[in-house]
Order: sequence, then C-alpha cells, then structure tokens
Amino acid sequence: MLIRIINVINKGSSINWLKFISVLLAALPLSGFAQDWSGLVRNLQPYVKAGAGYDSNLFRISGSTPTTIDLNGTTINTTKTLSDNFWTIEAGLDGELQINQQSIIIAGNLFRNLYDTYDDNNYTGADGNVTWNWVLGDRWDGELGYLYSRNLQDYANQGGSTLVNSRTKNIRTRQSVVGRANFDVTRNWRVYARGKLTDVTFS
Repeated sequence: MLIRIINVINKGSSINWLKFISVLLAALPLSGFAQDWSGLVRNLQPYVKAGAGYDSNLFRISGSTPTTIDLNGTTINTTKTLSDNFWTIEAGLDGELQINQQSIIIAGNLFRNLYDTYDDNNYTGADGNVTWNWVLGDRWDGELGYLYSRNLQDYANQGGSTLVNSRTKNIRTRQSVVGRANFDVTRNWRVYARGKLTDVTFS
C-alpha cells in the first residue's frame, strides 16, 4: 500500500525557515541531552579548501566571434576572449549527531567564486542539508530534512540581438523541506507517506 503526498513548488511566497529549524531541533527528546556530548557527535569533520577552474565560454555565446554583452544593463566588451578562469574558496562541515535512536546528519558548505576577467560574475554560494532520521516506538520511523542551495545560474538559453547579446546574472536560492513517515502494519507489510515543499527565488 502506498500513500504519496504531491510535491509542491512555491515561487511566490517564502517559507519561515528559521521557525522550521527551531521546531525540528525542539522536537528531539530532551532527555537525550543529558548524555555526554562527546558520545553524541560522531564523525564531525570541518574543512577548508581552495581550487581553480576554467570556463571556455562563460556567457554561452554561439559562434567563435567575440561580441558585446549587455549584462544586467552593463555593457561588457568581450573582444579579447569569451573564456575565463575562476578561483573557489570553500569552507564546510560534515557530521552526525546521535541521540538514543534518533540521528541528525549535517552537511554544508559556503564558497566564494572569483573570476579573473569578468569579475561581475563573482558571487558567494552555499549548499547544505540537515536530516533528522527519527524513530518512534517499534513501528514508526522516518526522516525530516531541510535542504538549501545558492548558486549562479548558467547563461545557457539566454538570447539577444545580432550585435548585442543580452545576459542576466541570476543567483538562484532553493530551499526545501522533505519528510517521510513509515509504519509497520505487520512483519511483512509497511505503509508510508512522503512529501516535499520547495521555495525558489532569483536575485
């Protein structure tokens, strides 16, 4: 037997993510916090790294002839090159929190991309998620999670005139709440419900 909740994508309103995370953490059994914190946190791994990359056609211009680009109202002359090098600086954290039968998995990073030639494309991005794998009694279990991402949209599929290519710098922020609940009816039968709520904004 399958029970499914339809996914929802909401672009017009915002989710109060701070309240959601507060409720998520408050829902954990308070008695578990009486344990030694050294036994609660497992595989906690912070990190910092840097790297470099190369994009042979940053603005996704068709053809090999460099042109003038209108980027968010600013005219950019690409007579030298359509390619660019960029540097990435990133800091992140991965880990797991175990409280009795409950576990919380954390993974996230914050990064800064810096372009050599076309620095109008510099931006700060992030990716992260928090997932609570919960257990209630002998028959109920499931997960409740929050996902976040902030990235520069690719310039593909953006048009323009013959002389001027119009490009819009879009930073897409995507936030989602996902949930699943499982119930063991018998030893051989299980029913579950799952759902997802997503909010997408552009800036």
